[in-house]
Amino acid sequence: MLAAGCAIAFILILGISAYWDRTIRLLHLFEAFPYAAAAGLVLRRNKLGYMLGAVGGAFWLWTAGLLTTFIRNGFERVAMLLRTGRVDRLDILIAAPAACAAAGLVLFSIGGYSRVRKNHGETSAYSRRQ
Repeated sequence: MLAAGCAIAFILILGISAYWDRTIRLLHLFEAFPYAAAAGLVLRRNKLGYMLGAVGGAFWLWTAGLLTTFIRNGFERVAMLLRTGRVDRLDILIAAPAACAAAGLVLFSIGGYSRVRKNHGETSAYSRRQ
C-alpha cells in the first residue's frame, strides 16, 4: 500500500510540474503511465507492480540525481526556503518531494515484493522441470 501511495504522490508531482511548465506536459503524461500501472498492480499485490515500481523509481532517481543536478538543486531550494522563507524557483524545489516519493517507491516496492507470495498460476523454473 505504501508503494502505491508513493507512486500516486509521484504522479501528482508530475502533474503539478506539468501544470507549471506546458513544454513538458506530454513528457510527464507518458512518464506517469508506468507509475500508474505500478500503483494499480501493487494494490492488487502483483509482483510485477512491485518490480515496476522499484525499477521506475530507481531509474528516475538515477537520471535526476546522478546524470543531472535536479535533485541536488531541489534540496538546495528546500534549504533556501528554510533559511530565508523564500524560494526563487518552485519548478526546481519540486524535485525534493519527487525524490522522496521516488525513493519511497523504491524502498516500499522492494519490501512489498519480498512479502508477496507466489501467485497461484505462477511457477518457478525449478518446479516446471520436475
